[in-house]
Amino acid sequence: MLDRSLHCRYLRHGGIGKTTLASVVFQKFSYSHFEGRSYVLNVRHEYENFGPNNLMKKLLTQLFNNEDALVSMDTPFVGFPFIQDRLHRKKVLIVLDDVDSSLQLKILVEGYRQLAPGSRIIVTSRNHQVLKKVADETYKVEGLNYIESSKLFHLHAFGRNSYPTEYYETLSERVASYADGNPLALKVLGSFLHSKSEEEWENFTSQNLVELILRHSHQQLENHVVKICLRCLDKLYLTNCSKFQTLPPCPLGLKYLYAGRCESLKLIEELPPNLIDFYARQCTSLETISSQANKSYSMVEEGLHLENCLKLDQNTQNFVANSATFSTLHAKLHGHMSPHKRVHLEVEFQSCYPGDEIPNEFWYQSMGSSMNIKVPLYSNSNDLLGVAFCIDFDRSKADAHTYVFINYACTGGDVFLGESNVSLDHVLMWYCTIDGIFTCSSDVTEVSFNVWPSFDKNNELVDMGSDYCNIKKCGFRLVYNNDLK
Repeated sequence: MLDRSLHCRYLRHGGIGKTTLASVVFQKFSYSHFEGRSYVLNVRHEYENFGPNNLMKKLLTQLFNNEDALVSMDTPFVGFPFIQDRLHRKKVLIVLDDVDSSLQLKILVEGYRQLAPGSRIIVTSRNHQVLKKVADETYKVEGLNYIESSKLFHLHAFGRNSYPTEYYETLSERVASYADGNPLALKVLGSFLHSKSEEEWENFTSQNLVELILRHSHQQLENHVVKICLRCLDKLYLTNCSKFQTLPPCPLGLKYLYAGRCESLKLIEELPPNLIDFYARQCTSLETISSQANKSYSMVEEGLHLENCLKLDQNTQNFVANSATFSTLHAKLHGHMSPHKRVHLEVEFQSCYPGDEIPNEFWYQSMGSSMNIKVPLYSNSNDLLGVAFCIDFDRSKADAHTYVFINYACTGGDVFLGESNVSLDHVLMWYCTIDGIFTCSSDVTEVSFNVWPSFDKNNELVDMGSDYCNIKKCGFRLVYNNDLK
């Protein structure tokens, strides 16, 4: 290694052992080979919670052994002449653990290029891009091999002096494989299954590991192990996981994603392109949903539910509205019902999300809860597939335990809005198949569309008045076979 160089250990995945390795290096060499030393743990967390000045002060006071001149400084800066002078004359070892942005690294290492000969800086990070421009050398920490994984898993699942029977050894191979060589995941998995029954071992799946990690907020494992385990899932149930903040990219084959009431969830990294149902009601911290390949929408076959997700950023709001609209207008493509078995006003698709605009794709729009339109229907033609409806409503006055139904009529029907204390404006969108709903003797027919709320409290219909679910706007569109091409 060259003198005065920045040497970095790098990994993409949490829990793989980067902090452990850096700690071993620091303990082994910091006192025998260096005159000054600093080990700054959890840079990402410290930076987010206490700011850069606190980190710089911690780094410098450790390097100079809490010298009074530094401790008393409000904003110690490595560029100060007397600090630079001391650094030139002192060989130091610096370890910066869990750096996750270029800005953090720049603030902490800027000015350290002129350290005394033999000085070293080691940085651990999950993000290779952070180190790309500044590191002279990087090292990717690999996962454990099969034998190493088995030993670590057995230690935590059976104890130091216990050995599994042949039956449990077979189960161990399957279960341990879910961790994909990640040491922390193996420890979590082994500790969880310790003293569990045979039935619990047999029924443990990769989805159980995903839920175990996310529910207990093992954030170091989320990006790696969850991603590995997700590969084989088509359903993921994370409702009421109150701790986890990020859902890693979902696999292409995932069909059902239920993440309602995950109050700390801020980011869904990549939504699969062909979900059947996406439920994220009451994710009150959710800000960003990104799509695979940065598409402007995602197809959801049965419904998209984001009630009370009020912190969505603008790009995500656009993505959600586009996804709901596209999925509504293309609901007939999902093939849940044969054309020969269409039921009168059968609701096939329903979405709800925060917003106050009816999308332009709904050709007929009106303020309030009703409209009359004249439109060529060709109702006797097989080309007419269904009707797409959309309303902007506010039900914030209704309490959380009141069930709300949205009733609509060309001839009759209702949509279950559910039991949730929705605040501010929301958009509700649904699609219905039709069979003879419009009958006419000419090509142009006047159609009346009306929407109104009804309420159910304690299994009893109650009259609460329209103010408790104020329908502000409505939209309407006929869906023809040609629209789907």
